[in-house]
Amino acid sequence: MGVHPRLEWFKDRDGFSTGLAQDLKEFTATGEYKMAEGLLARLEYRRDWSNQPFFFRGSAVNGTTGFGTYKNQDTLSLGVLAFFGPKR
Repeated sequence: MGVHPRLEWFKDRDGFSTGLAQDLKEFTATGEYKMAEGLLARLEYRRDWSNQPFFFRGSAVNGTTGFGTYKNQDTLSLGVLAFFGPKR
């Protein structure tokens, strides 16, 4: 069992990488739990935010593409890993 936090920051001054001049930040916390021998569960929460509206929620407005209308987004995911093979 364990919890693993992570924080990242990316300054895209001229928009070369993301297409928009902005400061992007991201925080992730991952919890891990060994359910049984060879079975691992991971729960992850992630928050992304920017100083510019960059994120979409749902489909693009009126079928347009480009930058979003929100400065943040949250994601929650659950994964289960199974290990197969000879035991050590």
